[in-house]
Amino acid sequence: MLRFGCSLQTKTPRRQLRPTRPERSAPARFFWADGAHRPPLRLPKPMSSIPNRIDQTQFLPNGQPQGCPPIHDKFVRALSEHALERLETALSREEQFLRRPQTALGNTVSEVRISTRQMMIGLMGVETLRTFGLSHPPQFSLLRERLLIDSSWIAGAADLGILAWFTAICAPERLGNLFNQFDFDATLEKQLNVNAIDTSGLALFLAGVSHARIAGDGKLPDLSDAALAAYTHLLANQGDSGAFGQIAFQWRVPGLFRSRSGRFNDQMYTIYALTAFARAFGVEEPLAPALACANAICAQQGENGEWWFRYNKKSSLVVKRLPLCSLHQKGTAPLGLLALSEICDQRFQSHVMRGVSMKEREAEWPQSAQLERPHSDEAEPRRSVLRSIHDNCDAGACDVAKHGWTLYALGPFARPNEVRNSKSQSATAG
Repeated sequence: MLRFGCSLQTKTPRRQLRPTRPERSAPARFFWADGAHRPPLRLPKPMSSIPNRIDQTQFLPNGQPQGCPPIHDKFVRALSEHALERLETALSREEQFLRRPQTALGNTVSEVRISTRQMMIGLMGVETLRTFGLSHPPQFSLLRERLLIDSSWIAGAADLGILAWFTAICAPERLGNLFNQFDFDATLEKQLNVNAIDTSGLALFLAGVSHARIAGDGKLPDLSDAALAAYTHLLANQGDSGAFGQIAFQWRVPGLFRSRSGRFNDQMYTIYALTAFARAFGVEEPLAPALACANAICAQQGENGEWWFRYNKKSSLVVKRLPLCSLHQKGTAPLGLLALSEICDQRFQSHVMRGVSMKEREAEWPQSAQLERPHSDEAEPRRSVLRSIHDNCDAGACDVAKHGWTLYALGPFARPNEVRNSKSQSATAG
């Protein structure tokens, strides 16, 4: 059983969180020392060699870690330039909407056709290029400020995770205000108690908290309780094969199928979150489930580089091949697999390149339908697609998340040669 504690502020006693699968062994007990400086989160296996491996990575002349399959520089650079061009068009249009005078309703947000999540992902991709010195894209200062101050869209822990992630990347100096405004622990616990958060939501929350801890540099409230709770429940959603189910196990008919299988994005967001968690808290244990999931999903990749839509949690076999989505091929697959490759000896670059270079087929499902409506894909897909198309009249709005993740994950491989050899310095300069 896990024990959680907090000495930074007075809160009501926390209910002890238990894994939903009692047969899975839980992490060891945690005891926090009193005093101003609290020890870091400790898991059974300390992260011994991995921090040095990250800091002392040796790069080849083309800027790639030794021992990894080659990334096709020209192709990735062209892909990044295309993604940046599309993002600049879409985000500039949204910023123009914000510059308009207020309407009769007193709010211009109703005219914005790109969701808040997608705009944040797009801006994180643009900021990544600026950090690594690839180009000097527009600042989008008005749009960024609006996203930082508007909290009306937040509906749960997943949204808080995206907001924390975005703030850590684009405005780390505002993290203190964010954690003073929201109680991350209480928000997550409330949703966990009623099974109202799925695997992708847990992963986004864990990734956001982890990035906030890295960017906060010890100046933020302790985030260990919230991160450990998300991590524990993520492990409870993982099957013996390594694949993750979409939600925690349920006997009810609508939830039974989703608990026995998981979407592709459930796997990739979780891989990324576990990797970020390992780096932020200096622990090695989360890398084992991340590697198990990555190996299981890569083993099912199609001959032409296809990433399929849904996987069985117990066997990791594909249970639903379609739709094929460019968001998966060029967005979330590079996001999860390249992050894991950077921290582990095992490399997944060849799988990523097969996916992004696959001849793109017409997506049968708009990307926004998968990003914004995770529970509607089995119930009424036709209605969901039609509603999504209606909400996003311009097809370019559906691509913002894809292009944002493309720049976020692949942008560093397209940076100029003079910047590549100083990767670690450039990463901290942002």
